[in-house]
Amino acid sequence: MEIYKDMITGLNIDNNKNHVVFRKLNNWLGTIEKLYVDKDKRRKGIATKFLRTIECFAIADGIGKLSLLCRSDNDAAVALYLKNGFFIEATLKRHYSSDTNHYVLSKFIGVEKIENK
Repeated sequence: MEIYKDMITGLNIDNNKNHVVFRKLNNWLGTIEKLYVDKDKRRKGIATKFLRTIECFAIADGIGKLSLLCRSDNDAAVALYLKNGFFIEATLKRHYSSDTNHYVLSKFIGVEKIENK
């Protein structure tokens, strides 16, 4: 993990192919700006480890919510985020001047879940 002012970049040891970029936006919100795992390393838990590590750093820094953008047609990535507790907060139609929609996925962290009884 390399830590810069308000930004954490996690790098794996294999020529920096696998990485995650996290940025603290304010005292409450952090964003995962990029998460990439090389094709031959996928489905081995690397992305989940990146997410857990970022979550630990964010909680330690007082952040209560993580957010990210993901193409809505990237089924594997959407499944990864949903499996790790993220929810689809919004859909951005034809975001980035393309014909592809993007999801805003978010996760509240460091707070106890209150169950309705």
